[in-house]
Amino acid sequence: MTASKTAAAVKPARAARKEPPAESVAEASELVMGELSELLGYALKRAQLRVFEDFLQSVAPVQLTPAQFSVLLLLDANPGRN
Repeated sequence: MTASKTAAAVKPARAARKEPPAESVAEASELVMGELSELLGYALKRAQLRVFEDFLQSVAPVQLTPAQFSVLLLLDANPGRN
């Protein structure tokens, strides 16, 4: 491909987007959950994500993964095994 073809294939940069009015930003931040708020599976998944996030923050100083933590618990519960 020649330089002239490459230059012709380049699209011009888009113009910057206009900032939405402050009212639009406030309305956009309020997400309507609809039926999701009534679904048990969705609520359980959200709870699991929060628990996992808390776990990761708790073990962050020792850089322990959930799998490593599980192995340590198994080793502690089963002395003499390797």
